Amino acid sequence: MFVPHGSEISFVLAYIQITSALIAEFVNMWVLITQDRIDNCVIYFVSLKVIMEVANIYFESLLGNKLRVVMEESPKLLQRETKIKFSDRTLFHKVARLIYKGFRALYVAALFYFAPFIVVYL
Repeated sequence: MFVPHGSEISFVLAYIQITSALIAEFVNMWVLITQDRIDNCVIYFVSLKVIMEVANIYFESLLGNKLRVVMEESPKLLQRETKIKFSDRTLFHKVARLIYKGFRALYVAALFYFAPFIVVYL
């Protein structure tokens, strides 16, 4: 059921996806804020949306690739991640958990609650 090193491959794919999404979001906010005409805002928004879809288009083009097999079926949960002690995890999973916690804190604190106020200061 599991592909060797499937969790590492899945994590790297997700990390690339979230990093490109965050960069595109900040570029999108910056470009839209600096425009003075509405038609330019619409044009730049649509073009950045197409740029964001490049990763999904690439993923859909993988036919029979090992990465596609990893992402096709989601694994069954044997135990929740909160019940696994941090000391029992491998080094990769410790780093991945810390990165997840960092992104989660960024999302909850900045993007979800303060995004409308960030636009005011830009």
